[in-house]
Amino acid sequence: MSSESDDDNNDLYAIALKFRPVRKQGYNMSCDVFNKFKDSQGNLKDSLVNGHRGMLSMYEAMDLRVHGEDILDEALAFTTAHLESMVNPSSPLAAQITHALMQPIRKGITRLEARHHLSIYEEKASCNKVLLSFAKLDFNLLQNNIKRNWAILQSGGKN
Repeated sequence: MSSESDDDNNDLYAIALKFRPVRKQGYNMSCDVFNKFKDSQGNLKDSLVNGHRGMLSMYEAMDLRVHGEDILDEALAFTTAHLESMVNPSSPLAAQITHALMQPIRKGITRLEARHHLSIYEEKASCNKVLLSFAKLDFNLLQNNIKRNWAILQSGGKN
């Protein structure tokens, strides 16, 4: 019997999703976690191309590679080539893929990236309307606070 943890350890999407925040926070996570996705010749498995979510997550994680991590360099080339070929209107992740190829997620402004992903999430069939409403409310409240603080700064600190 396989545990959920074992399933996650063999899921490209789950591994890449764990890899990115760990590396982003400055911790060392070995790139060897991606070796399980290589075939007997040492190349990334062609079957990975079928997992659009996994490919996109892996591509976004590759932006956090460091010099000498050959598997990550190989994975970047692999995911870039395949994601570029996936960008077509029939792909459910077309907007996300296009956005990711144009700008790495870690180089974006956090709030603008959040707004972009809200609009993508809103189009998904699995969208949780309550969660989406709270996310939009949070975004709009923060924007209003920023505008108010900017106005106060512009007026010389007078409210």
